[in-house]
Amino acid sequence: GEVGEGGEGVNPRGGKRVDIKAGRSIRWGMDNLRPKLVTKSGAILDVVLAAIFFVWMTGVLKKHVPWVEEGETAVLLGAAYCSLCLSGVLWMALSLFRVTLTDQIFQRNATKPAPGR
Repeated sequence: GEVGEGGEGVNPRGGKRVDIKAGRSIRWGMDNLRPKLVTKSGAILDVVLAAIFFVWMTGVLKKHVPWVEEGETAVLLGAAYCSLCLSGVLWMALSLFRVTLTDQIFQRNATKPAPGR
């Protein structure tokens, strides 16, 4: 594309300009009206749910750790390490589900005609 003043790339179709010097895109138009896909309250809820799951899974997994003869600390550490991995996967799944759901709801609402038309 063309290069405008200050090193900005000019998109002939409009909508998005690229700042070539900084290597970043500057969005114009409808994208500024999109809601945030990740909110502070949603992220906090995901972390709290993952922490509760971590505690619960640690209790469940303590019964399945084969290092009983090593002592209670070894059993607790083994269960906590396994539970940490499972909780991390749950946290990612919750976060990705929330982002996907928010985006789908936004897209569905954006394609609906305005009332009275």
